[in-house]
Amino acid sequence: MEEKTRVGDWEGDTVERAGKNAYIATFVDKTSKLLVAKVMPNKAAATLNSAAIRAFRAIPDDFIKTITFDNGKEFSGHKALALVLECNIYFAHPYHSWERGQNEHTSHQAVSA
Repeated sequence: MEEKTRVGDWEGDTVERAGKNAYIATFVDKTSKLLVAKVMPNKAAATLNSAAIRAFRAIPDDFIKTITFDNGKEFSGHKALALVLECNIYFAHPYHSWERGQNEHTSHQAVSA
């Protein structure tokens, strides 16, 4: 079983509004369970990167070590994002949402609340 003892390992995703006309980028730290999120007008890679950079502005650099995303097209700018945030970015295996389980449960509960 994977132990979650290090702060700074994040899971990221996007949540879509039913009409697909509003989006939220969500990031949850696996250990502290801190959720940071930003509203986005679309799911373009550049928009996602901008939202992620804004979301992590309030987080100390020492607490941004990794981000694990799913395989959506909005994450295709991950190399540029990794350079700006100075972190490693990983991807879950396709159709393995449980590999980012903390984000799946936290962000969808927060958005529907």
